[in-house]
Amino acid sequence: MSFPGYDHPTLGEVEIGGYDRRFLVQNPPPSFLERELEKVTHFAIVQGMMSARVRVTEVASSPVEGEIFRVTASIQNQGYLPTAIQRAITLGLNRPVRVVLQGADVLSNNQSERLGILPGTADGAPTRSVTWIVRGRPGVEISVEAISERGGRHRVTHQLGQR
Repeated sequence: MSFPGYDHPTLGEVEIGGYDRRFLVQNPPPSFLERELEKVTHFAIVQGMMSARVRVTEVASSPVEGEIFRVTASIQNQGYLPTAIQRAITLGLNRPVRVVLQGADVLSNNQSERLGILPGTADGAPTRSVTWIVRGRPGVEISVEAISERGGRHRVTHQLGQR
């Protein structure tokens, strides 16, 4: 990229207009651009693969009496990182992982339960369980969804009365 020049009587030819800051400071020269982009892209992919990833790993229901069932859901963060970092916790900016049951009348607990922060595979990725007592016909389809601000959403459907 060239700028207009001026033939100064004392200094000789001088450049007028300075330089294009966006081109010269923010981006590498064109000959280095491809190599730099490869590095940045690889970093972004690895970082994304390490992120929290909540999953409903199991849903089971067992009859209690008539149309009353006990539903248990297991939730796990299968990502490397936890669902909140310590700095967010300290500042009170983290939102807990929630688990929501839909499709049956919930008789105990709440339809939406808070699990707090789930550690990732870096810390062994323990499984957390939630249990509800619900009313519904055998075979009716329910869904259990894990919701995390940093770990995404994952929903599993299940028919009441099946293991």
